[in-house]
Amino acid sequence: MVNLYTCPDGQVPLEPHSSFRFQCHPGLSCFTRCCREPTIILKPYDLLRLRRRLGLSSTAFLARYTIRTVEESSGLPLRLLARRDNPGTGCPFLQDQEGCGVYEDRPEACRLFPVIQGSNLEGAAIKAVYFLKHLDYCQGWAEGPIWTLEQWRLDQGLLPYEAHNQPWAAIILELGARGVGVNLSQARLFELAMYDLDGFRSFVLESAFAQNFDLTEAAVEVLGREDTALLQAGYAYVRRSLGLTAAGELRELLTAWTDS
Repeated sequence: MVNLYTCPDGQVPLEPHSSFRFQCHPGLSCFTRCCREPTIILKPYDLLRLRRRLGLSSTAFLARYTIRTVEESSGLPLRLLARRDNPGTGCPFLQDQEGCGVYEDRPEACRLFPVIQGSNLEGAAIKAVYFLKHLDYCQGWAEGPIWTLEQWRLDQGLLPYEAHNQPWAAIILELGARGVGVNLSQARLFELAMYDLDGFRSFVLESAFAQNFDLTEAAVEVLGREDTALLQAGYAYVRRSLGLTAAGELRELLTAWTDS
């Protein structure tokens, strides 16, 4: 099991203006070493970008490149990036001397490094908490420009990842705070809507879902074409199914697409 409450012992969280020096590049002897023993939680938008880059269905990507585990507080399923079978070879997308083979679509956690992120629930709002992760062998701290946390997030293209993944973290944290867990049916629905987006699209368009929510042609067109819209609908549907939101939220979302 793993959790989303990352809080390294003795570390003070970074503020937006907190600064650090860092640069990773092929000239460092430690280049890609951190990619050889990764523990990466793949969030919904990570999976969306990676399977689209590789030209795979989400179902095929999950089977080939991920392993399943459980988030310890909520009992909801998580997907971790599967390592290669040979020890020390690490990330399946690592290309020896060239580095990351999916760099433009690398997961949020990879973009953020050497910063790591945890998530806390403050009332009804979710708050991201950031820390620096110092690895003994990492030489990137010794050179390069000085960044503030905000500059680093912008430079690494994190904003769309954070925006699209935050509702996923909110579901996990809210359910974990309740302390009631989930049943098998709820866990399967969460996994389908959050991770297997192609499977969820089939469920939405080919099951009683369309009839139950009176999907218009406009809504069907949006859900059939736009992955991020489908993910948004998945968040609303999961929240409704887990009792985390009012029943009308999903219907209002679908109606908004019809009216737009």
